[in-house]
Amino acid sequence: METVNKNRSVEIDLIKGLAIILMVIGHTETPAQNFIYLFHMAVFFMASGYLYQESASDSRATVKEYILRKIKNLWFPCALWTAIFSILRNVFIDLNIYTADPMILAQVESRYAEVTPYWTAKEIIINILKGCILPGNVQVGGSLWFLATLLHISVLYAVIDFAFKQVLRGKPVLTAQGIVSAVFLLIGYWFHVNGIFLFGIVRIFSLYCLFHLGYVFRKYKDTLWNQPAAKTGLIMAGSFCLLLLYDRLGGIALGENDFMDPVFMLTASLAGWFLLYSGAVFLKKVPFLCKPIAYLGKNTLPIVILHLLAFKLVSFAGVFVNGNAPYLVAAFPVLYRGGLWWVAYTVVGIAVSLLINMLYQRIKCYVRGLYGSH
Repeated sequence: METVNKNRSVEIDLIKGLAIILMVIGHTETPAQNFIYLFHMAVFFMASGYLYQESASDSRATVKEYILRKIKNLWFPCALWTAIFSILRNVFIDLNIYTADPMILAQVESRYAEVTPYWTAKEIIINILKGCILPGNVQVGGSLWFLATLLHISVLYAVIDFAFKQVLRGKPVLTAQGIVSAVFLLIGYWFHVNGIFLFGIVRIFSLYCLFHLGYVFRKYKDTLWNQPAAKTGLIMAGSFCLLLLYDRLGGIALGENDFMDPVFMLTASLAGWFLLYSGAVFLKKVPFLCKPIAYLGKNTLPIVILHLLAFKLVSFAGVFVNGNAPYLVAAFPVLYRGGLWWVAYTVVGIAVSLLINMLYQRIKCYVRGLYGSH
């Protein structure tokens, strides 16, 4: 298998690249939204589990190192951008990215349509502090829940793995993790059935199993990846057909811990994984598509954080051209639906996020160069 580094494969970059495209498309409220929501976020958790290294739980020192790495890669950007979006909340209202005008409730057909009041300095600080533990109340940073949940699951998985290694002493830790995953999933489903959300903490229970499944796939990667093209094509077709059927039967919203039942969620997630992994196997053979999609897979973080804010540029342009009321820009996640608007939102959401990230990386390199020159 061609590898990027010891923890990463080209296929995983492609899977994450495809998944991030689907995530952005799903947030444009395209007619395919329900289909995409069946699996797109599940694939991210599974891909993260796939990249988990067993050595991370070998000792207290490696667990500590792993946790510190996750704090740097997941907690810091989540807390930082919660703070940035919180501080900018009142500015966003003035710019119509949010709106305090109640007329939006009458003109925008969306369950996310809301009037956003100005915050005091105290309220801003409280939300920033909340964002240090859980996703804060930042609409344009709505996808930050993924970073927070992945952080909690990753740390919990490593700690439980370490505990099992100490107790079981060579016995099948993978099986024990599987049992924990099943129990957690049932607990998460119980929370869903009883309408208990607890600021999103309950998502940890429901989604822990997806991280574990990803790790299982890594353990058996040679069997899974090395399949004849015809068999890979059949896997792709079968997964797609199953998801089409599920699209008619029910829906999934992992961010809200909302799924029909555990079997439905697991089978939809597995179908999504095999659909994208099969697509990755074929894409790997097409360099002009492989490289840009793999690039997206390596740079999912800025897209997760910034794409909802980038959407506003399309809404601003539409309001200007159509002469709509400026406060309509605050429609969330998008103002315009139908036609090819979803294409515009998708392209701008991805491109602007990457451009901002590239600008940030250049500034960071420049500052480091100045600092290093002294």
